[in-house]
Amino acid sequence: MYSHLLRVLAFTLLTPLAIATYPLSLGNSYNHNPSYNKPINFYTTLTPLLSPSAQVITPSSPLFPTYTHQNLKSHPPQYSVVVAVATERDVSLAIQFANKHDIPFAAKVSGHGTWAGLGEMKGGMNIWLRGLNSVTLSKDGRTAVVGGGTMVDEVVKVLWAGGKQTATALGQCIGITGSGIGGGLGPLMGVYGLGLDQFVGFRVVLANGTVVGASREENAELFWGLRGAGHNFGVVTEVTVKVYDREGQSDWVYRQMVFGGEKVEEVFEAINGKLDGQPGHLSHDASIYQGADGAVLDLRVFSNRFDAAQLEKYVESFLWLGPLENSTTLVTDYMGLIKEMGYDAPAGGCGLPTGSFGSVFGVGVTNHVPSAMRKLYDLFDELTTSVPELGGSYIFIEGYGTEAVQSVPEASTAWAHRHIRAWPNVVLAYRAEEINPTLEKTVAEWGEKLRAAMLEGQEKQESYVNYAVKQESLKALYGYDAWRLEKLRRLKKAVDPKSRFGFFAPVH
Repeated sequence: MYSHLLRVLAFTLLTPLAIATYPLSLGNSYNHNPSYNKPINFYTTLTPLLSPSAQVITPSSPLFPTYTHQNLKSHPPQYSVVVAVATERDVSLAIQFANKHDIPFAAKVSGHGTWAGLGEMKGGMNIWLRGLNSVTLSKDGRTAVVGGGTMVDEVVKVLWAGGKQTATALGQCIGITGSGIGGGLGPLMGVYGLGLDQFVGFRVVLANGTVVGASREENAELFWGLRGAGHNFGVVTEVTVKVYDREGQSDWVYRQMVFGGEKVEEVFEAINGKLDGQPGHLSHDASIYQGADGAVLDLRVFSNRFDAAQLEKYVESFLWLGPLENSTTLVTDYMGLIKEMGYDAPAGGCGLPTGSFGSVFGVGVTNHVPSAMRKLYDLFDELTTSVPELGGSYIFIEGYGTEAVQSVPEASTAWAHRHIRAWPNVVLAYRAEEINPTLEKTVAEWGEKLRAAMLEGQEKQESYVNYAVKQESLKALYGYDAWRLEKLRRLKKAVDPKSRFGFFAPVH
């Protein structure tokens, strides 16, 4: 069987804001003052303000690369200091310090952000959130309070041990809040809704250092914006998440089939034939990559409500097409599914990665257009065989169930893509010691060719903000309804008028 690729790449006027209960010692305003643009001794000026467990790390420290790595290295942010926070107050004081000294800043949990605009940060502050790492299940078992620096893997394991689960991204080595506020695609979203649909309350540090809560009852407009465009509005230090009993829903069935390129149209025609009736518990997950004898199409079908016999019957239409490789049906639990698909920690990228150069080109589709997928396959095969340095590139197509996603009213969150039923993404990447301008040009030109192929037959471009890389328009990221963009702009002006949170898919 072809080995599965690791694909973790692994986000009306505002109501009055509730101020944090503890005092803020540096003031709340951002004052641009050129006189502050001079060397700062962060150890002597910043460290005394923070909690004893917080750390201030500068480029001279051997630990610095551990906190500043990016998995895609073509557009890395340039940091002058890392503040590894230990408390919510540390986040607030770090932001106030950065504002006072005219230092750009961004919060970070892992190195999986793909947005090229991160590279526009120069001499910035990295607010490292991993110290805010906690999962506390409520007494009634209906929610859990999760720290803003917690990885998906940690949430899944704590909930699983307590007989619970929730909808998260499949990638285990990314932050649950960062991935969730941008969407939160994953295997359970067709049953429970998107990752962002699980969030019922936030604690957030705004761009001026103020700490607020956000929920349906408190700062409701901010709560709306955080679910779909949250990276624009603040640093999430804590989120309350809906959880569900896993009893009776813990068994998964999984089938993998690998097809030659000549079957591309037929496979996607077969998937299309099932989309209208696709139950929320079932997923079609596919990838295209170079195998031992050429590019292949790798299809995985999995469910946590079918038994083995039901899945066997469901995949018959794919088996009739004659796959090159065909697994037997695997019966496992969710932890086993994660491992089978290559996302378990630490193998799934939770350690310090070596990283690749390159970019991601993705869209959302309502239906697969077989002729477009043929063109996509042919272009990809041509590129990856003619440019060997890009031979490790791949295409991944997330086709999770959408039943519960589509049951949520579109206007209820900032997420604008509830009608999308699959997410094809091209990852063009190469390994090197340093950036290669020639290959970067090839990646940019061919990436847009491949994106154009994926868009053939689609009404308009729609893109997942968590995989976006800056070529996408605001409408593609946040929706084509004028009211939605206007609402996001009003919210941005209210809570971040100077666009301090401006380095990842900013609303403007």
